[in-house]
Amino acid sequence: MTLALYAKNTGMGLQEYRDLQIQIRGIARNILLFAKDKYSYEIDSGMYFATKELTEDVEVELLPYVLQEMKSLGFEFIENNEFWRL
Repeated sequence: MTLALYAKNTGMGLQEYRDLQIQIRGIARNILLFAKDKYSYEIDSGMYFATKELTEDVEVELLPYVLQEMKSLGFEFIENNEFWRL
């Protein structure tokens, strides 16, 4: 399901949808900054790390959209988004 369809199904208006897009981008950027800070010495090692460590505070219904935004920021995922690397 796309974010637009999710917003429509939950009864959001256009402005609420735009706010949701901004919120998801912000969450993904904060996760990126956290990952670069916490794993800075291992980022270019090719190692994969558990995605759950980064996304434990993300609401379940928003998780697929946050993961998609993370992919656009350079995250690479394997095993059904269970592990990530930059």
